[in-house]
Amino acid sequence: MTIQLTPNLRVARAVRVAAIAAAVLLVGFGVYLPVSAAAGGQLGRALPGVLLLALWIGTAWFILALSRPPVVKADAMLVTADRPLNHQAMPRSELALIFRGLTVYRGRYTTWVRSYLFVDKDGKVRIVVAAFWFPNEGMTDFAQRLGVPAKGDFTRQVRGRMDLRSV
Repeated sequence: MTIQLTPNLRVARAVRVAAIAAAVLLVGFGVYLPVSAAAGGQLGRALPGVLLLALWIGTAWFILALSRPPVVKADAMLVTADRPLNHQAMPRSELALIFRGLTVYRGRYTTWVRSYLFVDKDGKVRIVVAAFWFPNEGMTDFAQRLGVPAKGDFTRQVRGRMDLRSV
């Protein structure tokens, strides 16, 4: 039997709409450049515009692929979190708790992100899922169905490992 966590549909829809809007703008501008160059009699500028259009269509597809919410599920053997560019998995028998905490995100700026952390029996964080994708009630229900506690309140900062005795 597979248990799958349902994402927050309002958040997923908002992210998807923003991604579609960005993709439409990219492709629209990409179509405008070569068409306007060809209509103006500048065929030399139309060819690079067509190549740029192909690049922008690929970028738009990539943006749409990244806008999907992660899929968190568990079966008899594994707990998995699948995102477009990242797959994380751990044996279900190793899962000790699901902790609501803060994990560091390094991008252009470093920030702490509210996350659900799937921690194994040794205290090592094996799966990290951003909390904005899933409602708290859904994650609590998911933890109950897996038979593990869901603890924390998104205030503790965690980097890779945590002491299970202090939770």
